[in-house]
Amino acid sequence: MLKKKTDFNKRREEKTIVFITYVDALYTYKKTKKVPNPIHHVLGRIFVSNKHCIGISFCDEASMPTDGLLIPRGAQLKTPVKKRVEKILSSVESGTVVSIEWVDIVRFRNGQVPGTLSTVYTEGILSRVADGFIVIDDPETIIFSEGQKPRNHPKKRAKQYYIPLTLVHNVTQYAKN
Repeated sequence: MLKKKTDFNKRREEKTIVFITYVDALYTYKKTKKVPNPIHHVLGRIFVSNKHCIGISFCDEASMPTDGLLIPRGAQLKTPVKKRVEKILSSVESGTVVSIEWVDIVRFRNGQVPGTLSTVYTEGILSRVADGFIVIDDPETIIFSEGQKPRNHPKKRAKQYYIPLTLVHNVTQYAKN
């Protein structure tokens, strides 16, 4: 979990427009065997870049970001999976109830740049690990974002959640379903 708060309002003087490709978690309302396309592209100015994330601004006002994304470093393509996560998953069988702790991309508007990335907890039945994703059946997901109450994400319960392995911080195994 990301513990350290970062002051994202200290703008880095970056005038170059960048194009970044990243992977994001996604959910479906019907079960599928094929992993949907999770690749996204963003075009904007870098306003922060540290070991936790990269901040991209789509719109600035008085040299401050007003609209953009905080993208966890793990979301950038070609990020290696944490060895600890690989080791835990190698011992977990399909059909086991698991809890996944991971970080999510944060979208911000109106200059309300959060000081931390969102932490997400997803609990459900491990369907499989495939194509760089943990696939969870019948997930329940709670997101913790700075300045907001914990909330379900999505509001309507999904049938499957696809979580990129590179965004995962911890996996807890419970009993086999």
